[in-house]
Amino acid sequence: MTDPTGSLKIEDPDTWPQAMRINEVATVLRVTTRTVYAMVGDGRLPAKKVGSTWRITKRQLLEYLETGQAG
Repeated sequence: MTDPTGSLKIEDPDTWPQAMRINEVATVLRVTTRTVYAMVGDGRLPAKKVGSTWRITKRQLLEYLETGQAG
């Protein structure tokens, strides 16, 4: 399965960018962007703001997927 742009293969983390945007994380987690913003806001997913865009590292997302927590 790929994201709407066709570049992100959900099943293959090797295709994920090192710094992922909110919509990419939402695609991987199969949740809405609103849910990802909430996860960032309450600290479940660490993120950095780059300009006006939030970024989550691939490492942190994989850690979250493996353990249910990141950071």
